[in-house]
Amino acid sequence: MFFAILAGLLLFVQANHVSGRRTSQARADLQLETVLQQEISRLKASESPPTWTAPRLPYSVMAGIWTYRMAGSTGPAPPAARFHWHYRRETAYVIAAALLALRDAGLIIMSIDSTGAVRIARTGVPVTSAEMPAVEGGLLTALDELAHQRFGRTTTPGAAQLVMKFVHGGSDDPYQRVIDLAVQDGSRLGLYVPATKRGGLRGGKPRYWLEHLAACDDQVVAFTNRWREFGISDPELQGLVLAEADYAIGNRASSGG
Repeated sequence: MFFAILAGLLLFVQANHVSGRRTSQARADLQLETVLQQEISRLKASESPPTWTAPRLPYSVMAGIWTYRMAGSTGPAPPAARFHWHYRRETAYVIAAALLALRDAGLIIMSIDSTGAVRIARTGVPVTSAEMPAVEGGLLTALDELAHQRFGRTTTPGAAQLVMKFVHGGSDDPYQRVIDLAVQDGSRLGLYVPATKRGGLRGGKPRYWLEHLAACDDQVVAFTNRWREFGISDPELQGLVLAEADYAIGNRASSGG
């Protein structure tokens, strides 16, 4: 009885922790959007030519920064598969966005099987993961490894299996690992203040370069519209991809990375 009560109390505390993190994330999202809109307005009103040319941003990078725009067009965030202290809601969206990018590029096919699980199949379009963003390339590498195991016999892995393969052994905190990969790409593209500059790191976390984020707004709007379009054309698939990504990350985190 004692252990049952203790387990129930632990689950209650963890559930409140996850809920608190989601509330904190929503508050941070609102703050970012407020200052970002102010910066966008300032740039539009400025008569000076732009000092920075926005590069093409990967879906995964935009999903990691503008998660709230995706969530706003999708509905409630997927529930955590297992409550975990390191829970980050962005991870499911980063993974789902990367898979959508791979599908849009004609590199994979996503479908729902008879059991209601998402299956991922590789197409014959050639590409090397080295040419791709970190998350998209990592998922494609994991897919190729799964598809050619068992003495060369091909398989069509489930989305959860693919995500667990992708994050396996990379970190004790797979939530943070996924975010770190997207941040690395974002830093390389100039979306974060370099750590060598004063104020580049705040509390150990990278700080956004607001002027650069604002310059990318057209791309982000197009990406958000694409995500919304995906949800309208295939809402079941979109919801399942999010849920299975969240499930896979949560289970990998609970099993020690």
